[in-house]
Amino acid sequence: MLSSQHWKWVAVGACLVGAMFVLAATGQEAVPPAEDVPDADAFVVLGKVGEGIDHTYAEIPFRLADVPIQTQLLMVGQLLATRLPRDELPLAGQVTRAVHFMALTGYSLETPHGMPVGTVHAVYQDGGREILDLFEGVDVAEWSYRHPIYGFRLAHGPVPPAYEWTHDDPEVGEHPGYAFYGVLETDPRPLDRLELHLNDEAVEATPGGNFVLMINAVTLELAATEPGL
Repeated sequence: MLSSQHWKWVAVGACLVGAMFVLAATGQEAVPPAEDVPDADAFVVLGKVGEGIDHTYAEIPFRLADVPIQTQLLMVGQLLATRLPRDELPLAGQVTRAVHFMALTGYSLETPHGMPVGTVHAVYQDGGREILDLFEGVDVAEWSYRHPIYGFRLAHGPVPPAYEWTHDDPEVGEHPGYAFYGVLETDPRPLDRLELHLNDEAVEATPGGNFVLMINAVTLELAATEPGL
């Protein structure tokens, strides 16, 4: 289990590869936070307290712009620059009822609608796992789909964002960036890690051969520990 010194909300969030993916400190919430403060005892928000951007969506607390879980395939010309088909986040035996997360894709404006881009795996310490498929235009989308120059290329549906920030592009100025909410329900068994797997078909279907899939915030909803809860 994580240390008992963890605050009732401890953190996890992220930055994307390179400056164009960084969540700015001027981030704006696409959906106003819930009026009621979430029950702090029910959640563990993974990562470093005091870094990132606090955000509440659907009464779930998140911290963005801290440590990403990221898969990618990046090309420079015809040469493979980086290939990370899988990434993971240790969960240290936490017992949960659900894993809530924010996710997005990059270099993906022309990825077809409904394309399976990857999978999220909640892996138990006993070796079992829960798996959630992510589909472009349904569960996640290009983070900059309203780019003032390239946004017209969008080939998948714009998913309603769970978080919005302002990105300062040196070429075109400010434009919005988005992250999208997902949830993976779990059994009340100790978890070992969260895995993110990239689907090669998404890369092959995207012009240019570049693709990024990332989770930039994770919050664990803890399983009830008292009878009747």
